[in-house]
Amino acid sequence: MRDMETEATIVFVSFAREEDGLIGSARYLKALSKEQRAKIDANVNLDTLAVDGTFSWQNNSTKSLLDMVKKVADAEKLDHKAERLWGGDADSSSFRRYGIAALTLFGVTPERIFDIVHSENDTMAVFSMPHYKNAFLLALALVRTLNLTPVGPERLMEPALAAAQALVGPQTSGETTTVESGPFSARIGPLVTAEDGSLDPVISVSYRGQAYADPLALMAEGSGKVLQGFFF
Repeated sequence: MRDMETEATIVFVSFAREEDGLIGSARYLKALSKEQRAKIDANVNLDTLAVDGTFSWQNNSTKSLLDMVKKVADAEKLDHKAERLWGGDADSSSFRRYGIAALTLFGVTPERIFDIVHSENDTMAVFSMPHYKNAFLLALALVRTLNLTPVGPERLMEPALAAAQALVGPQTSGETTTVESGPFSARIGPLVTAEDGSLDPVISVSYRGQAYADPLALMAEGSGKVLQGFFF
């Protein structure tokens, strides 16, 4: 990309201490001024690549970027699938808590990921060069697309939802957890079976104390792109 003329400034960052609670990315964003953070259009996070595929973290990424990466993968004829993953977190969440659109791409199926990462199986024996090349080409094509087609700020519901998703998976005890961010709050309840057979937590959102059992009602009341990052 060094010979590529860009409209945007593209910054490559390796954040430290992600496993200790997203410390590097959180401190980086906190150190920026509000005006500097407002200039960040999007974050593309690469995490645990090149084992058995290229996946976008469906329930921990901004919907506009999920839509964009799907279109890019289809156009470039690259392997890609949106997957739900419960447990753990990623540096993209630090950006989403500030209302910045963010996407995590990873490279291990949810069924295998926790049998590999940070275990005796986490070796070069599971590394796949074809999957690495695919993820590289997809990330490159996505950044090129973002350069010409910015997604814009996701400043409304995103912070509360990102905080809620940062919980270590959905509630299984039957209890409900509430996470607040400014005038918004998000409630995570026990698991229920979705229409596609997957297990999802019961979610409701509130804005300035007004509860919405159906988050789409916020859109109907003209709150803008309030659900742009809400994609369970």
